[in-house]
Amino acid sequence: MGLLGKLAKLGLNPWGAPVSSTLAGTSGQILVLMRDKNMDILHATGTDVPANATAGYAKGCLFIDRDVVTGTTGLYENIGTNTSCNFNAIGAVAAGEITLATGSILLGTAGVAAALDGKGDAKILVGNGTTMTSVALSQDVTMTNAGVVTIAKINNLATAAEVNGVCDGNTATAAEITRTCDLTGRVVTLVETGAITEILHEGRVCMLGEVGGNALVTLTLPEATGSGARYKFIVSVLNTSNYVIVVADTTNTNFIGNVINQDADLVGTIAAIMYPAPANADTITLNGTTTGGQKGDWIELIDVAADVWFVNGVVSCPAGSDTATPFSAAV
Repeated sequence: MGLLGKLAKLGLNPWGAPVSSTLAGTSGQILVLMRDKNMDILHATGTDVPANATAGYAKGCLFIDRDVVTGTTGLYENIGTNTSCNFNAIGAVAAGEITLATGSILLGTAGVAAALDGKGDAKILVGNGTTMTSVALSQDVTMTNAGVVTIAKINNLATAAEVNGVCDGNTATAAEITRTCDLTGRVVTLVETGAITEILHEGRVCMLGEVGGNALVTLTLPEATGSGARYKFIVSVLNTSNYVIVVADTTNTNFIGNVINQDADLVGTIAAIMYPAPANADTITLNGTTTGGQKGDWIELIDVAADVWFVNGVVSCPAGSDTATPFSAAV
């Protein structure tokens, strides 16, 4: 091969113009624009960025990719070596190229990046509408560096111990705090058959209000566990097709307590009869007449032990009907 051929193979033109050639690590033509004294490429262009670990490109070699779409950088720099190249897009910053103090983060400030120390012990990052800062929780809320949050007081009214004491005497869950403190849904109207749940009904006033007053409404209590949960039911709509309160299953057939039934026919004499809960009772029925169910009648149940419900209440029997026990074993 003559001198001119050798120069062309190296990407050099004896008349000063660059020469295209296919080089290792690419699938297309590379136009070599400049080499150093060791014949390593200093500047080249093409449609295929050389593959990593390819030899022959000087450290710092610039490569222009002519095949990129508009808006995408096409200038690459070899940050590897002349025996093993690694072309990195100029303008794209790798994580390892950023020098930051331990525990710091990059934060945009007035259009430029600035380091923010984020390692303050038990501090949190907070935005203020303009920028972000690292601050400690203040006043009645504290947090450890393990993420444990402690609330000392709530609006200077209740201590954490007081909140826990109201909710369950131990450690209050979010659901318990919500159930105790949320005043937006203290009255719940029950219009159809369904399950009674602690989260939706405990501690609330449950109005028995079947819209037409002529459709059976069966309400199933949760499992009795001794939680102390209270459920109070007040009749707001007379239902001639019965309001029925039943236990969760046959293991819960242990009502204790009684219901007082007022007889309108006996007003002025002995107008009330007490009906104690019999053994194995699992159902309370308010039928609108003999067993109660008039507007204003009420039944309260308290979960006092595993499979045991305490019940009390006052119901009324209209004139012309004889009182009867609302308790039965029907589950």
